Amino acid sequence: MVPRTPDALMVATGEVDAAASTRRALHARLNELTARVRRLHKLASVSRSLTSSLDSDQIIDGIMSGAVAVIDAADSGLLLMYEEGQGKLLVRASIGMGDEVRGIRLNPGEAMSGLAFATGESLRYEDDAAAREGMQSLSPENRALFRKANGGLDNPKSALCVPLLSRGHPIGAMVVENLRNPFSFTDSDLELLQALAQQAAIALENSRLFEAERKSRLEFERVLRIDETLTEIVLQEKGLADIAEALSDLLGKPVAITDAFLNITAAAGAELKAGRKLLRADVGLPGLTGLSLKIDDVLDRTSMLTNIVAVPITGASERLGLVVIGPSAEEVSDIDRAAAGHAAAAAGLALLKERAVAEAGARLRGDFLDALLAGEGDLAAYAAAVGIDPNESYGLIIAVATEKPSLTTTDRARMRRLHSVVEGKLGNATAGVAVERGRSIVVVSVVEKREGDATRNQLRRWSEELAASFTAARAGECLVVIGDVSHRLQDLSEAYREVNGLAQVLERSGVASGVYFADELGVLQLLLKLPEQQSLAAFIDRVLGPVETYDKSHSTQLVETLRCYLELNRKIGATAKSMGVHPHTIQYRLQKVTDLLQLDARPAAWLDLELALRSRELIRPTTLVQ
Repeated sequence: MVPRTPDALMVATGEVDAAASTRRALHARLNELTARVRRLHKLASVSRSLTSSLDSDQIIDGIMSGAVAVIDAADSGLLLMYEEGQGKLLVRASIGMGDEVRGIRLNPGEAMSGLAFATGESLRYEDDAAAREGMQSLSPENRALFRKANGGLDNPKSALCVPLLSRGHPIGAMVVENLRNPFSFTDSDLELLQALAQQAAIALENSRLFEAERKSRLEFERVLRIDETLTEIVLQEKGLADIAEALSDLLGKPVAITDAFLNITAAAGAELKAGRKLLRADVGLPGLTGLSLKIDDVLDRTSMLTNIVAVPITGASERLGLVVIGPSAEEVSDIDRAAAGHAAAAAGLALLKERAVAEAGARLRGDFLDALLAGEGDLAAYAAAVGIDPNESYGLIIAVATEKPSLTTTDRARMRRLHSVVEGKLGNATAGVAVERGRSIVVVSVVEKREGDATRNQLRRWSEELAASFTAARAGECLVVIGDVSHRLQDLSEAYREVNGLAQVLERSGVASGVYFADELGVLQLLLKLPEQQSLAAFIDRVLGPVETYDKSHSTQLVETLRCYLELNRKIGATAKSMGVHPHTIQYRLQKVTDLLQLDARPAAWLDLELALRSRELIRPTTLVQ
């Protein structure tokens, strides 16, 4: 061995040190490259997982777990998405934090994530001081949630924030943080997070497009199913109850169908029940519950709400009712509105069909009633044709609409309402028939035969309940006159003549409402039962003729004064007040009547006079019943 000099040893030692330094550098570089390759493998794995799913929730969870796995310094992270409806960034995924963090609602520009979203720029907070400054704008509510989620910490030790950009527009933000160890994030970490955010934004956009396409397809299928179902109901000629039930099942919302008077005729999936009126509270209208509700009120109100829709059911030139969808917990969609329109068309067809059937039945019942009132033809056969037992007892009732038409209610509308109330009270054809005659509803009610006065009392109760139903339905002022019980169909002709005459007398006498029984109207009932009306007319002419002739030739009011005087129990002061004249004028007129009729010479003259006046009311022509 050749001995080495000190200089040679120093050179050799330097070479060894250099070689060792080179090996350490190579080893460090190798470790760095190995770590980078591992990161790239993880990033590639995360990227593959992002592109393998179109479920947004799965994508978001994969993004966050991948970000924390790829970036060594990260021990927690958040992903926030912007909700346009709320104008807030909402936490959609978190890792390394408590569930309280999901309650955070950030405004754009608030704290680190909000700032990255608002500026569209990536941000790095290298240490505790920088992170603390970045969290200064966090609201007290959000700060309290952050503390609870992170064991009382006010801010992370360091953080990276990047925006999620779709076509250049921010849709959210990602943040990875170091909560517990003072590790700093590198430029390489930021590049990785940016690359991951870019992949995430693409995956989320693809998921959004897929979801939109899927939703569009489902909506189309839903519209098609609604169309097919309602069309099938129309073709099968089903009723309103089937329409309401099918529509409620298809939409998952409550459905009600009303008639023109807002009576609920069919309902499904809600607290609304058929058989009652649609109320103001049902459509969110303020005010007293007793106030009447019109179709226009409902349409105006529901047009301002998002959880209910009302569509009119129309006939050729009239509104037949409404289809109401809602109110529901969620908003009414365009599909719901289109379905309501389709259902309204189907309901219109069903109602028009029901009306045609009802009109045919009404004509049959009208023919039956005409035969009854005329007392002609095979009445038993007519009764059987409309479903009435020809061997029962019967009551004849006339209901007169005496209230004048208003701006909102026509005669026709009021008669339809009265008729509807009567039909509802009868319940079915076997209980009787109801037919419109001018401004009156003529009702023949079947009354079960009972012992003694029980049959008559049953008719009285039924009639009083009918009058109460008119009041409850707000059908306006009505005059209801009830005849005696008829035990044969043939007796109804005479009962009609009597009840119709009493109704005319009562109305001409100024009686606008009330319930009157024929057997309680005294002499009027007896006069109407006279078989020969011409004899009654001759009696009237003989008693009142001179006074009527004097009135015509002198333009006086002797007959009217006489009628008023007798109605007010022969009180001159009350008569003068009623007619708006001086008591002396009444005395003069009465003296003139006494002179014309020679009342002082005949003790029974005043009785004849009162009978003549009442009989005059009975035979005066009227348009009450045509």
